[in-house]
Amino acid sequence: MMEGDKMDYIRELSEKAKRFFDLEYERAFRHFNLTADEIPKRTSFAEDEDGNQVLMIDGEPAIIIYKPNIDFANARAILRSERLYEEKRNEG
Repeated sequence: MMEGDKMDYIRELSEKAKRFFDLEYERAFRHFNLTADEIPKRTSFAEDEDGNQVLMIDGEPAIIIYKPNIDFANARAILRSERLYEEKRNEG
């Protein structure tokens, strides 16, 4: 892969990751019935012990966004998230 191709690939991955994460956040906001005004007041981000990003809602972890696993040799990236609010609902 040439240098320009790598940069295009990284840009494309970045855009796909942004869309993926935005959809996960939107799903959580809808689940908690957050209005646009409430989002900055009731949400925050934290980092867990493994460096993954955690969306906090009302001080409780709602989603874990795991660090992407990027495989340049096979031109792929694996993005994962875990919806903790769905697990709590299923436990209850």
